[in-house]
Amino acid sequence: MAISEQQEQTYEFPIDPPMPEVLPPTASVREVEPLHYLSCLHFHRENIPRFVEQPLVEACQMLFDKNVRTTLTSANRHDRVAVMFIDYDTLTPANRTVAGQIGRVRPIPDTSCSLVQIEIPISADSTVGSVSADAAAVAELFEAQPAEMIAHAR
Repeated sequence: MAISEQQEQTYEFPIDPPMPEVLPPTASVREVEPLHYLSCLHFHRENIPRFVEQPLVEACQMLFDKNVRTTLTSANRHDRVAVMFIDYDTLTPANRTVAGQIGRVRPIPDTSCSLVQIEIPISADSTVGSVSADAAAVAELFEAQPAEMIAHAR
């Protein structure tokens, strides 16, 4: 469905969305509201909480610090699994091995690019803190890599 010219002109993506409410680690993931702000790339560490739902913020910051590029994430009340997509093409050979062991490499249709889809289970009892800890454990598996690997993304 095409967007009308009027719709295109009146809809604006916020450049600097507000910081979401911070929930305690004991809060259920079912309390995490979805963030409806699209950001496929994180250019500044301090902005990650604006675009990444709380259970995945720490893991995405850890990956950012290791120069591992996350592209899309989700961990909110609608999800049965938390998911992080990582840009496979910007990974070092060692990190590609890790990514292939813990996630699924998925080609992006109509491109020569690939992403790694990493899933973290969410149960009815999952808390923000437990999903955050599981996601951080996944992020720990990756090695720091040279910034040049993602220089084109920053």
